[in-house]
Parts: sequence; C-alpha cells; structure tokens
Amino acid sequence: MIKQTITKMFGSRFQRELKRLQPIVDDIKRHEERLASFSEDELKAQTGRLRELIAERIGAQQEELDRVREAKHECPDPTERQVLEDQFQGLDAEYRKSLAAVLDD
Repeated sequence: MIKQTITKMFGSRFQRELKRLQPIVDDIKRHEERLASFSEDELKAQTGRLRELIAERIGAQQEELDRVREAKHECPDPTERQVLEDQFQGLDAEYRKSLAAVLDD
C-alpha cells in the first residue's frame, strides 16, 4: 500500500526515466527533421565540418596528450616514466571531458 502511494506521488521508475529523457528525444527529432532535407554529399560535408570543429576546440589538448604519451614510451627511467604516466592520466581525463563537452554542443 505504501509502495502504491509513493508510485502515485512520484511516478514509476519508468515514468521518471521517460520524463528525464523526453527533452533529449525531442532535440534529436528536431535535428532529424532539419537534416532530412540534406543530400548525401551535404551530410558527408557535415562530418568534415564536425571534425574541424573538434580539432579547433581540443586540438591543443590532443597534441599535448600525444606529446606526453610519446615521451612516456621513450623514457628509460621507470620513476620518470611513472611521473609521465600520472601526467598522461590527468591530461587524458581533461581531454575526455573536453571532447564530451564539444560533442554535447
């Protein structure tokens, strides 16, 4: 009986999840309608444009990440290599957050 009362007040888990996801689904549908009029070549051009945008926004982070990765692989000293690994892990976490932000935008 308590469970039914709580479900009536707050909704089922499915209803709460649906309410959370519905704005995202609506955004996707709007983008789908906008892109439906594009030709195949125009869609392919959008891919290149997206790659350029990503490179523009996080290219410097990618270069720094690649530089530290290369230095780590070439380093003969285990202690220094561990320092580079720690630095790499931090840079990688920042890079992934930045990439997610760019893709979300």
